[in-house]
Amino acid sequence: MKVEEPAEPSTSETEGSKTGMSLQEAFDKYGFKLSSFETREIFRFILWERRATKINGGIDLRDTSRFDDEYGFYRFVPEDHLAYRYELVKPLGKGTTAQVFSAVDHKENRSVAIKVMKSQPRYHRQAKSEIEMLERLNNLNKDGNIDVVQMYDHFCFRNHACIVFELLSENLWSVIKETKKQGLPLHRVQGFACSLIKVLDALGRNKIMHGDLKLDNILVKQTGKSDIKLIDFGMAEYDQEDETALIQALHYRAPEVILGAKYGRQVDMWSFGVILTELFTGKTVPEGSDESDQLALGMEVFGVPPPEFLELCSRAKNFIKDGEPCFADVRSSANMRAPPGCRELSSVLKNCEDVHFLGFIRGCLTWDPRARLTPSQALVHPFITNKIPRPDDNEKSAFSPAAEDSQPDSAVSRGTYKERRVTNKRKRSELED
Repeated sequence: MKVEEPAEPSTSETEGSKTGMSLQEAFDKYGFKLSSFETREIFRFILWERRATKINGGIDLRDTSRFDDEYGFYRFVPEDHLAYRYELVKPLGKGTTAQVFSAVDHKENRSVAIKVMKSQPRYHRQAKSEIEMLERLNNLNKDGNIDVVQMYDHFCFRNHACIVFELLSENLWSVIKETKKQGLPLHRVQGFACSLIKVLDALGRNKIMHGDLKLDNILVKQTGKSDIKLIDFGMAEYDQEDETALIQALHYRAPEVILGAKYGRQVDMWSFGVILTELFTGKTVPEGSDESDQLALGMEVFGVPPPEFLELCSRAKNFIKDGEPCFADVRSSANMRAPPGCRELSSVLKNCEDVHFLGFIRGCLTWDPRARLTPSQALVHPFITNKIPRPDDNEKSAFSPAAEDSQPDSAVSRGTYKERRVTNKRKRSELED
């Protein structure tokens, strides 16, 4: 196990007016509650608070495994502490690499959120990368003009990298759940879209790609409002860097990532388009079971990706052949999908008739990232700039259809549902033969 280094004091610790407890004060106040592990560990920290601990770490300070579960997550104990300063209140969420807790910062006397990474070395490296990005964002955002989460502090405790953030409200996934997955009215979708595209534009001007946009990573500043803050920069990258293997969540994964083309900041615009469809419909669109299925669902609406884009994709032949989708595994649910270009975008979006919204979604969910809307273009799109009436408004429409959005979703003949089922059945038979 890695030997922990004492936590380096943050700027607030070195400049603040408060001071921590002395060791003698700590022993006088909490000595009878300290575990044998803690009586040796506390010499490494400035002491602010000590609450309940129900886990004794053992004899060797280098072995902190007793504080972890079988997957390397830190074991949560209510009122336990991190670094003798942060009192854990409750879990807020858990991902594949870390979990987040709400906590009380006894030094600054405020509520915070703490991201606690898994204890394995690779997650320390991931945390280091995220901390460096957050420090840069904090420096860029001294005036608070960019709606990204603020990092307060970071430290290592019991072999877990920990990052301390401001505590915000619910995420957009919780907002969707409150509608019983029926989706939000279009004016509220527009409000969230306006807030988020401003963040993406600011990141783009600073050549930063978030790389993991999804409902869970967008938090609401205040319940019932459309102001948001973007969180989780663990996958964020700069332009001009050596490319790494970007691992976006499947349902938000851009086609250039799936198909093996060079990617950049435009992956965020694809994910942004998916997020807006989720907010409006209450469902993940598209929601494939694997990468093949994800592409098949997209092709139902937008047709086969253009040849000039596919030529740039090293994995295109795994999914598309002779202008048609192909699937190596005949059992894939993608083989149950309808032929390319057979569905109207409006039907996917609850028969929405707002041409500006439909045009905006098309602009975000464009196969070729070079033709996709950029954040700066999105900011001046009619869907963002024009007022959308609330349900109680008397106006039937807030603005006229835009000429460029008046084209049908696809020139491909749709056919009937029965015809599509016959076609799919024939294609499956051919694959099985």
